[in-house]
Amino acid sequence: VSLHFLCPSARPAFISRPMHLCLPLLLLFEPLALPPITSSRHPSLKRLRALRDKSAREESGLVLLEGIRILEDTINVGSSHPCLLQEPVVESIAFADRALEGGAGRRVRDLLGRLDSGKVIRVDSSLMRLLSDVKTPPMLVAAVQRPRWRLPAQPRLVLVLDGLRDPGNVGTLIRSARAFNIDWIECLPNTADPWSQKCLRAAMGATFHLPIVMSDGWKTHTLVKHRERDLRLFAADASATGDADERGEAERQPIVCYQADLTQPSSIIVGGEPHGLSEPVRESIHDGSIQPLYVPMAAHTADSLNAGV
Repeated sequence: VSLHFLCPSARPAFISRPMHLCLPLLLLFEPLALPPITSSRHPSLKRLRALRDKSAREESGLVLLEGIRILEDTINVGSSHPCLLQEPVVESIAFADRALEGGAGRRVRDLLGRLDSGKVIRVDSSLMRLLSDVKTPPMLVAAVQRPRWRLPAQPRLVLVLDGLRDPGNVGTLIRSARAFNIDWIECLPNTADPWSQKCLRAAMGATFHLPIVMSDGWKTHTLVKHRERDLRLFAADASATGDADERGEAERQPIVCYQADLTQPSSIIVGGEPHGLSEPVRESIHDGSIQPLYVPMAAHTADSLNAGV
């Protein structure tokens, strides 16, 4: 077996040693020494490729992660989080030889060396494009089991995504939620799948560090859960103003976002683009259940901000 690619400048020193001394090292590097997969019809490659489809992800509980940085961040989630029931698990990982080059090559070798050899697949670089939706595909892709969480009984702050269809915005908000120590994220219907590759790239690994709940509906699922935990409800509403002409009797006066008191357990609802908040959420604004917020902006500049902001 040729191991020259592990050390291009010189043959590894252990090659000249007796075979009984070399065997442990050969076993250690076995995944890297296997011949690469060159057929797009290979079963291992087809299983990974299937995870680009949402239905396959939901059925298996697996997602595709791209690149060494996100993978390192994911497998280092750790069990210290009080709400984490099951850590993310790498089920299989595909790499091309180019992943072993450059400054990240050592990190890739270290990661591969920590995994069971049966989980590692060496793939011809020309086939990596089948596992990604970007023009220049990464040379390292892994199928990872999603973590399992329990929701805290006494959350401090919750983020609700209401029909955000742009994967980049969803991923950006997940990344921000981790930075601000949000207790969990709830995705209402018509929100982009947070486990899609585009969302995962935008979130930069944050998706695995906090609970993400897929809601069946605002009134039947999310609102009930929030009331059980006595959360104050706020909604970012681009159409909210101080004008009382069209407000119902119970509807609250919209306030500037800076005036929102988030020192008490609260939930912030962010609507999608370009339609804003969904009708069920607007009904809760009209009956006074939700406090609408707005961001003051200079006149004649923009009528709204990107949801990721």
